[in-house]
Amino acid sequence: MLKEKTKTIQSNFPFSTKLIYGLGEFPATLIISIINFFLMKFCTDYLGIAPIWAGVITFSGVFFDAITDPYVGYLSDKSKSKWGRRRSFMLKWTIPLAISVIMLFCLPTLAENSSQFLKVSILFVLYLLYILLITLYHTPYGTIASDITHDYDVRTSLAAFRTVFIIIATLVSVILPDFFKLSNVTGASGNGFRILGLVLGALVAVFGLVSAFFLKEKPIENKPEKFSFKKYFIDSMKVRPFRLVCFNYLFTNLCLTTVNLALTYYLTSYIELPRLFTPIAGAVVILAMLFVPIFTYLSKKKSKKFAQNLGAILMMIGLFILLFIPRQGLSTDQSVTKVVPGMVDSLKLFPWYGYIAVILIAFGFGSFEMIPHSLMPDAIDFCITKEEKNEGAYHGVVSFMFKVGKSIPNLLLGLALQITQYVKPNEIVNNATDLIMHQTDLARAGIAFVFIGLPFIFSLASILILRKYDVDRKKLQARVAENEGE
Repeated sequence: MLKEKTKTIQSNFPFSTKLIYGLGEFPATLIISIINFFLMKFCTDYLGIAPIWAGVITFSGVFFDAITDPYVGYLSDKSKSKWGRRRSFMLKWTIPLAISVIMLFCLPTLAENSSQFLKVSILFVLYLLYILLITLYHTPYGTIASDITHDYDVRTSLAAFRTVFIIIATLVSVILPDFFKLSNVTGASGNGFRILGLVLGALVAVFGLVSAFFLKEKPIENKPEKFSFKKYFIDSMKVRPFRLVCFNYLFTNLCLTTVNLALTYYLTSYIELPRLFTPIAGAVVILAMLFVPIFTYLSKKKSKKFAQNLGAILMMIGLFILLFIPRQGLSTDQSVTKVVPGMVDSLKLFPWYGYIAVILIAFGFGSFEMIPHSLMPDAIDFCITKEEKNEGAYHGVVSFMFKVGKSIPNLLLGLALQITQYVKPNEIVNNATDLIMHQTDLARAGIAFVFIGLPFIFSLASILILRKYDVDRKKLQARVAENEGE
């Protein structure tokens, strides 16, 4: 009976709603991915900010998020706008978010020759502004799945569509910078970053508004009680499904962000094939998208937990393989390494077992992008009650964990580069197309630890966390019936 009811709900659920829901993720993932890939390079290799300060800037938003994420979710819970509880926030804050991204990449370029203090101060303020505005857009958007449906498998389908747009946005974030010659960031990349900021702002504005105008959510009457930090951050952690999903969100995003963030350093300074960034990163996101139907199938036939754990295991194997790829620079003279300038020649030098690693990592990427999003609304249903539909505030806590996972790797990478004495590209290298600064074995070891060692540990942690997660269709159905008073 339960299976027949589930199939009926799935068959009657509009394809257009899934599509528009997925589209809403595009602007957020686009700018998050660009920042993950290039903000550290923007700081260290263009502006010349010390790596530790670059890490501190990008980590600084975590404490700010501790309050803003659940509070913004709470505000969307009690919203009475005619545009909907969540959509009204998306409509209101999409344009300011686009402007903040333009400012983040454009304004600091005007101070490239200023003191460290001024550059760090400008970036710090602009980054916090961006954090606030991405929260005002993304937290209500992330919660809207709970208002659209309570069905276990439909939520899997919604997560699949969301993942497809996550991957498309990530692919765009990989390809786009290459048009502005940012695959190898140097002190002469200012104009490229300014154009990138303007293009990102335009894309965020267009896609964010389209999704906000056409996305539908069910009208829900709700009178949430006064906002309580203790209730959402402390008491909620006593609910086991919610606690496990929150920490799963943390470690999967720690893994994804660390790989994204350190990839350019790995390719440029560890194996010395910087022209591989676009094909390698592009291959990962395209393959991850192609794997989405497999995760959907495994989630329905087995479980969401099984699908993610399989991805985590393959991710770990792929990362381990990458550890054994040697330096490919052709010659070294006076601390400068001559590298193959062309993408095709670089692809020929990349060993065959490296391509196997890329496929395995792509499978892990796809599962880490899709499954946590599908688990989240299920877990939140175990926190809310019949009287109080405050999914937004609880999603704010999950969003906070998400952003912690996106921020900590910046601090870890900055610290590792500082300790291992990473060398910033100098003027000789800036004017050459086939030269990069030669990094010491210590600096290369630091990059390998961040790019390979830490994601391996984070993937293992996600497997251990999900061991005790036991929410399935039957348990979710019973909980939803209880919340609805049936």
